[in-house]
Amino acid sequence: MSKNIYWTFSAAVNEGSLEQVKELASTMIELTQQEAGAIAYEWSLSPDESILYVYERYQNSDAALQHLANVGSCLPKLMQLISPIKLDCYGSVSESFKEAVKGLPMVYNQTFNGFHK
Repeated sequence: MSKNIYWTFSAAVNEGSLEQVKELASTMIELTQQEAGAIAYEWSLSPDESILYVYERYQNSDAALQHLANVGSCLPKLMQLISPIKLDCYGSVSESFKEAVKGLPMVYNQTFNGFHK
């Protein structure tokens, strides 16, 4: 199996915040595209645009930590615009990554079988 680390994040978009969320997403996507260890970074909205979904995948925990450092200045603003619902993490997660995100309601799921191409 791979050393990839990935997570899915869902959050309610706070009333009147949709356009700001979209603007901030563009900024964060631009920053993340420059990261060598970023594999996927996708932002989606529910059909009524009330729920935000973010899928992120990185080569390994070190790349995920580099991502957090890269977009860290954007996170306080994002948290003002949304209300987190669920944050599920998968893959080979290091203790240093867990320590870095200990304030988030991250659920760590264990991969027990599968393959990676």
